[in-house]
Amino acid sequence: MNNCPLEKDEQLEFIRYIDHNYPGLYVNHSANEGSRKAHYVQFLKQMGMRPGHPDIEIMVPNDKYHGLFIEMKRQKGGAVSDAQKKCISELNANGYRAVVCKGAAEAKRELDEYMK
Repeated sequence: MNNCPLEKDEQLEFIRYIDHNYPGLYVNHSANEGSRKAHYVQFLKQMGMRPGHPDIEIMVPNDKYHGLFIEMKRQKGGAVSDAQKKCISELNANGYRAVVCKGAAEAKRELDEYMK
């Protein structure tokens, strides 16, 4: 049996960490995951949803970056799609910090370093 936490569980743990350690931090989750009916996906794209956008947006600048974007993955497994790679690259090229984190512990370390 695989007891590696699911991505959603890692993300829930990370958000609880933010709420406890950085109360009031402006954070948002982009709900790109899951399967939806084709007509609704088309509507969301028309509304501005873009494939590959990272899961978590922390809209607080620091001395180097405009904000932090985290694409959350499981500790083991969870491939980064071409659309995710492209989006992360574009964000980094435009003054943001955008990373892939494998698990909540990695995301916590990334956030703590960013907030120093």
